[in-house]
Amino acid sequence: MALLRAAGIPARFHLAQVDKAIQWGVTPPLAYPFAPARVTHSWAKVYLNDRWIVLEGVIMDKPFLEEMESVRL
Repeated sequence: MALLRAAGIPARFHLAQVDKAIQWGVTPPLAYPFAPARVTHSWAKVYLNDRWIVLEGVIMDKPFLEEMESVRL
């Protein structure tokens, strides 16, 4: 946010509470039961070309997670 604003780009920061189920498959299985019921998710928006653009740094949808399970690094 600071770098965007320092570069003269208007930016906003957003927070939302989401169900912990979104963390399934990412949180270690032994830790998952102890995770809070709701977790905080954040994202930013920048104002460019007369519109607000969402900058989402995390993809946590089921198809993505299923694909990642099949990838072995």
